[in-house]
Amino acid sequence: GPPSGWGKTADFVISDNTIQIAGFEVNPAFAGIEAIFLDGAVISNNRILGSSTYGIALEGASKCLVKWNNVRRLAADVAAIYLDQDTNNCTVIGTDLSDTVMDQGTDNKLINVDVKPFRWLGQASHNSMKDKLELRKHHRPLWAR
Repeated sequence: GPPSGWGKTADFVISDNTIQIAGFEVNPAFAGIEAIFLDGAVISNNRILGSSTYGIALEGASKCLVKWNNVRRLAADVAAIYLDQDTNNCTVIGTDLSDTVMDQGTDNKLINVDVKPFRWLGQASHNSMKDKLELRKHHRPLWAR
């Protein structure tokens, strides 16, 4: 649903895709799949490769299911899967413990993944991620800011 609070407007399934991420030094890639304000979406069986901050990023999402995505050939700056502070009640099921997840949200279920706490980042990586997130905000549509 949109951030205006109008409620759920559609059912989304993002499945069986191959996503090759090609970021640039000036404008680094944020994520192969970026799910913003989704409610009940399913993101499954996708193959994400290349280089980015995250492979899959959920922002302001709720009740989503992220399962069995292949991120083995992804060079993620921070983690393969990211759940921001406004994401809640989502479930992430990894293919194996090499799938890394950074969960800043609430009441999310993480199964068969390697959880990376926010403090896990070194200061240089933390600053780099903040810079990328800030840059990314300027490229979002006005309704998503």
